[in-house]
Amino acid sequence: MIGIYFSGTGNTKYCLEKFIAAYDNSAETIALETPGVMKHIKENQDIILAYPIYYSNLPKIVDDFIKKNHMLWKGKKIYIIATMGLFSGDCNLTE
Repeated sequence: MIGIYFSGTGNTKYCLEKFIAAYDNSAETIALETPGVMKHIKENQDIILAYPIYYSNLPKIVDDFIKKNHMLWKGKKIYIIATMGLFSGDCNLTE
């Protein structure tokens, strides 16, 4: 499993890391813009895509990325985490 997030959004990275810690703490997280991200996608059967949906055009950018690389997704399990601009991963949380 691999978690892929859009790196310009600290909240999205935070949410993805929290999800992975609860679901499969051995999974890696990587930014969509990281060199070699395509290799990671090819090597993993379970992929989590995380990106913000409000106050940005990222849904369109991610949609274009998915469509452009449509052959990568065949036979894989894809999960989507859509974050909102109203929440911040920078706040102090008590566990």
